[in-house]
Amino acid sequence: MGIDSGRWPGWLVAICCVLIAPAGMAADVRHVLVLYSNGRLVPANVDVERGLRGAIRDTAARPVEVFTEFLDYPDFVGDDYEDTVATYLRRKYAARPPDVVIAVARQSLDFLLRQRARLFPGAPVVHTAAFRAYPQPFPALPADVVGVPVEYDPAGTIEQA
Repeated sequence: MGIDSGRWPGWLVAICCVLIAPAGMAADVRHVLVLYSNGRLVPANVDVERGLRGAIRDTAARPVEVFTEFLDYPDFVGDDYEDTVATYLRRKYAARPPDVVIAVARQSLDFLLRQRARLFPGAPVVHTAAFRAYPQPFPALPADVVGVPVEYDPAGTIEQA
């Protein structure tokens, strides 16, 4: 069975559209940066990563790229380290800045609040697994920094036990 020569141009156009479409959509890709406070292999981080990857839907109509970075607290701390990490992140994501940054745990949220103007000033921040009162109470957060802080109720837990 051969290809009808009268229909070949239509097939050629359809094949070209399928092959070219991903390249044309590249400009519409949404970039998400997930910034963890500590290391990659912390079991809670593995669970959060699995949950985020399952929740963030990447489709042809709405392509999403998820990038993951780790601050490696408490193994590395201090102003020099923070400056080095901020410079690294700014340079690494200069060509593909995140459309949203997800801060996992309090240290990454605090880091982003301190370095945000330097790193990703226009990107909203969503925080998760951040304790409201540790190591100190939450500062007043900008309107485009959102999330549900973790709050423990030790007295309520003891009462239930």
